[in-house]
Amino acid sequence: MLDAFFFQLKKNLEDLKKNLEKRNPIVVTCGLDSHIIVWNPWDGRRMIAIKEAHTKSVHAEIIPIEITAASFDPGYQRLVTGAHDGSLKIWNFNTGTCLRNMKIEKNCEVKCIIWVKNRILVMGWNRRVTEFGDSGDIVGVGGQFYKNWDLRHGEDISAAAVRIPQTIVTGTYDGELIMWRLETGQPYKQYNAADPTTRIKIHYKKLKHTAEAKVGKFSKRNIIARALGKPIEKEKKPPPKPSALAEDDLIKPVTSRRLSAVQRLASTAMQQTRSAMRARRVSTVVMPEQCMPLRRLAIHSILFLNSRPMDPSIGTLLIALENGAIQVWSHHISGGFLTSFSAIHKAGDYVICMASDNNNEYLFTGTSVGYIKTWLIKNYCVPESDEPISMPKLRLTFPFMWGDFFVGRAARIARSQPLPLLLNSYKGHAMTISDLDYIDDAQILISSSVDYTVRMWTLGGRYLQTLGTFKAWKHVPTDPEVQSEMFEFTTPPDIMRLGSSTTLRVLRGGTPLRKLTFKQMQAKEVKELTHVDHTKIYGERLTEPILGHYYRPSERTTQFHEIKFDTSFPYIPVYQHLIMPPSHDLVLSTLKPKLADAYAEGQANKK
Repeated sequence: MLDAFFFQLKKNLEDLKKNLEKRNPIVVTCGLDSHIIVWNPWDGRRMIAIKEAHTKSVHAEIIPIEITAASFDPGYQRLVTGAHDGSLKIWNFNTGTCLRNMKIEKNCEVKCIIWVKNRILVMGWNRRVTEFGDSGDIVGVGGQFYKNWDLRHGEDISAAAVRIPQTIVTGTYDGELIMWRLETGQPYKQYNAADPTTRIKIHYKKLKHTAEAKVGKFSKRNIIARALGKPIEKEKKPPPKPSALAEDDLIKPVTSRRLSAVQRLASTAMQQTRSAMRARRVSTVVMPEQCMPLRRLAIHSILFLNSRPMDPSIGTLLIALENGAIQVWSHHISGGFLTSFSAIHKAGDYVICMASDNNNEYLFTGTSVGYIKTWLIKNYCVPESDEPISMPKLRLTFPFMWGDFFVGRAARIARSQPLPLLLNSYKGHAMTISDLDYIDDAQILISSSVDYTVRMWTLGGRYLQTLGTFKAWKHVPTDPEVQSEMFEFTTPPDIMRLGSSTTLRVLRGGTPLRKLTFKQMQAKEVKELTHVDHTKIYGERLTEPILGHYYRPSERTTQFHEIKFDTSFPYIPVYQHLIMPPSHDLVLSTLKPKLADAYAEGQANKK
């Protein structure tokens, strides 16, 4: 009985915590200038600013270090930041206090930070996962405060994502994808994004030269030398070990044969992409074949769809690649690659970041040229999905889906790709979009960019405001219906200058900008003049308080008394039971002579 009580109490506290988080969301921004700023997105107020969060001393001069990664703890009470030099710091962002300092390796940039319960997982240029305890406890062997997972990647880690409590997925710049068990830290699946249907066998024997052996004759240095006609450096092989299994046999699946197969597959994929884009009349970027291994489908973003069940036939993992495609995977032990779709409409563009809502109904993607796209994924890669889709309801929310005389590039490409359904596409920033986040209750999308701006958008693509500007801040309603009716929408000046017709139509809510004729301009001027004249003649409506701020009605000082009538008499003397407030002295001094005269006259009349 006591256990049940504590369980219910814990559940109530968790519900209260979620309600408080929903009621008071905040935005925390971290930049390359080593600044951490906490914002209130509703009134635009900067709550806390931490300057020079990560620094180093060079010749007795303090130099700030770029912040490259950040993450919240599961309770959203603390913040951990990672810098370009490999340093990590845990902050109480409500007070701006640094709670703890950590480090993975010297001059090793931190790319991804994942904070799960009691553990902090850090990934970066050291090509491995480093685990820290969030309370500063010893987690490694020999009394160390960190623990390194097995070195399985041959290239720097570029993206990672976690599905609690099962899996953590890491991806590299050469397209290598590894799925790890979150509880034990052991890899159980390995793929290459260029050949997603082929599973790479994982050897669990510890190798000292695995990372060096993976960089063979197809390394960047040798490929550039081959293109320039210079001699190729010979590969330095590790010394053989007669007592153990030959390392060449273990590394054989991922060396030259594997790379040559990847090269052929990448070339075939590029040819297919060219033919498909030619069919859709989209410009292409032609690359020399010698440089193909240099761009081996780097993985830029990984996203888990946490609301979906873990099943081999259900897509639960999204991976954004260098060629602009997004692959859909199942992280189940029996699952794998399911399908992929193109998420760009401009040659050379690719997805940098992804975000989704809590129910995984929408997918938001940000690209390298500043475009923001919204996809409907609630019925994508979900077999036996019987949930109906209301197209009229979607058109009310997304003006991008309205018909137009001139069909833009994004809509033309979406015609040949029925699923997932493209709901929105507009240019949100002039430069690369670095991150996206979505507030479910208010239906607001927040985007950050390399152009040093953080902007707020509605679900339909209307621009709200930019954090930290000098313009007067307009209050942002938390209710989506109030946003669409009461908020005064505008268009960013840089997007007004660079945006396409589709972007400007979305930012105006589907209303195109039309030039008025001379007669229409005259009619508009007459209407405005008539409105001004009516105001001058009849004035404006009175606003509260109508009586002004200098008059306040007097308050009643008497209290309510219950009146009890004396019913013993044949009639009730009502005036004897009334309770009246005491009269003012001025009133009494005025009424007494008059009452005395009236009484005297009454007595005289009686006589």
